[in-house]
Amino acid sequence: MSFSVERRAHPRFELLAQVQVARESEVHIMSADRISRGGVFVKGEPDHYPDLRVGTHVEVVVFDADNPGREDLALEAQVVRVESGEASSYQPGFGLKFSQLSGFDVGVLDSFLERLKGPHRS
Repeated sequence: MSFSVERRAHPRFELLAQVQVARESEVHIMSADRISRGGVFVKGEPDHYPDLRVGTHVEVVVFDADNPGREDLALEAQVVRVESGEASSYQPGFGLKFSQLSGFDVGVLDSFLERLKGPHRS
């Protein structure tokens, strides 16, 4: 008998949103796939984004299309995973771990996640 153990510290939520990923003078607009209090996964072919390597620090801005009157979510993050999609069951993209979160950042992120798990989502 085998069963998997969830090792994630935070629950993940589906997120269909545009995300700006910026590093120095490079700015990329990408699509987000999943988000949690710990980070976000953005879709993209690693060959198209050679500046996004494991260990790279970036600024991530999640555009909240569902609430255009609210401020967008802007957080610091680090690339912790790069998936090419070739030799794995994962889709191509980048795992970004949020870093250097202030108390204010945590509050904004928690509010954003709370809206994602509202009554219309599971």
